[in-house]
Amino acid sequence: SARFDQGEQTSSGFIAGLRNLQTASLLGQFDSAAIQLGDIGTSAYLNGVINTIKGLGGAARNKGITSAEELGVIRNIAADIEANGIGANIVDFTLKASGFRWIDRLGKDTVINAAYRKNIKLANKNPEKIAENWSDVFGAETKSLIDDLKAGRNTENVRLLLFNELSDAQPISLSEMPENYLNAPNGRIFYALKSFALRQLDLVKRTAIDEMRSGNYLKGFTNLTKYAAYMGMSGGSVATVRDWMQTKEFRPEKMPDKAFETLMSIMFLNEYSREKYLKTGNIGD
Repeated sequence: SARFDQGEQTSSGFIAGLRNLQTASLLGQFDSAAIQLGDIGTSAYLNGVINTIKGLGGAARNKGITSAEELGVIRNIAADIEANGIGANIVDFTLKASGFRWIDRLGKDTVINAAYRKNIKLANKNPEKIAENWSDVFGAETKSLIDDLKAGRNTENVRLLLFNELSDAQPISLSEMPENYLNAPNGRIFYALKSFALRQLDLVKRTAIDEMRSGNYLKGFTNLTKYAAYMGMSGGSVATVRDWMQTKEFRPEKMPDKAFETLMSIMFLNEYSREKYLKTGNIGD
């Protein structure tokens, strides 16, 4: 009901206009576009470093089994910043001019290509793992999916698999958004630019916290360590480049601090929040 009834309703014209203004002003700059490169860290965590490097190369050359455009998500930056209503055309122009859409496409195609490489290896070496991960989705067609992957075929099932893999990395559809977001069309403005952090928290919960809760402490702690390393390094690198773009000074010695701030921001505890609320004792705020 939340997804297909309330979720399909749009915000009022006034609220939609405010969201569009917010999106254009905050994301319509090239240094903001660079933030999207953080998706490469997510891909490394989910699909492996080698697969991600090769996937990035394929994405840069527009070569791969499929693409974000073919999957129909080329314009879906994130569900919480999708432009509609008043000013939607301005948002679209701004995101194109700043390079945001190009970098977002690069990040999406990198995840797709890396996930495809990962699943091809599994189909050939450990098909049982694919059956374990995806039988609930594909049911009786799981064997057909594995055969398609082994043969390198671009079928509907393969594209559905890659759509789901991309959804694990990015909130590209309403199905990835919280129930409260779906049930409050005019309240969605309060979720603006927060879906990435929410997706990351969900990723940590599913791959690390839930593993520890079920007793798999080694796997849970290993995944948590890998996540901190990959996201810290990718986020720290992007933040260092953004700092250079803003100050015209390249300061690689700041990268460890930037990596720390990346992880804190995912937990909604960035430097601004810590300075304004925690240090002054306003824990409730």
